[in-house]
Amino acid sequence: MTGNIIALALNAGICIVLPLIIFGILYIRNKTGRKDFVLFFLTGAVIYIGMQWGAKEHGLNLLVNRTNLASFMNAHYIPYILLVALGGAILNVVPEGLVLRFVLKDKISFKKVIALGLGYGMAESTRLVGYRNLKMIIQCIKDSDIDLETSTMELFLSGYERILIMLIDITILVIFAYFINQNASVKGSIIAIFCQTMLAFLPGFFIAFTLKNYYEVYDRSMALILIYVVLTTAGITSGVVLNSLKYSFSQAD
Repeated sequence: MTGNIIALALNAGICIVLPLIIFGILYIRNKTGRKDFVLFFLTGAVIYIGMQWGAKEHGLNLLVNRTNLASFMNAHYIPYILLVALGGAILNVVPEGLVLRFVLKDKISFKKVIALGLGYGMAESTRLVGYRNLKMIIQCIKDSDIDLETSTMELFLSGYERILIMLIDITILVIFAYFINQNASVKGSIIAIFCQTMLAFLPGFFIAFTLKNYYEVYDRSMALILIYVVLTTAGITSGVVLNSLKYSFSQAD
């Protein structure tokens, strides 16, 4: 149980504290334009709350309740998760593109877009993982005999996963902002939507083959190995891409 609490606390820290630390470093190291850093950070959080939480989740619930989407999901799980991933990517990219293209265009720089991604990533991670982990810690403290469905190892791995996903999301956003900065918004949108779709789709795709409907090709452990291999590879690639785009923006920090 102690291991579970440590893992839960670590994950909550990764989701909530780590983005704030990175943002604080950016803020302190840049003595000019600090208001813009705060603006980009808060804008990222608002985009997630407004589009991902509001439009995507409530829109999906509306579709499930008023259409045959649930039946489609049961009969065609992989096409369903691809459709949801694509819809989520579009809802992700459209508001980001509008904000970067028409609201913050004159302020775009590499570090400020990083701040935008940190705001979005913190809002997403806090809602999906951090908040739930804090609630679970409280429950574990109140009832030491509580049985968690997830193993301690998977809890630790979920923290590693959040780091990778935040890194990948920030990189996709930086690439998108770079193309907007180069007046190639359509090309950037296509690339960003494709990358976001694959990021959301592939984990579900690997998990699908652990289900009975897909003949249980392999067990959950193999699915997790495949997922983390792909995410780690994408994370390493993201680091390389970020480093290469560091000085590619026409606007200076």
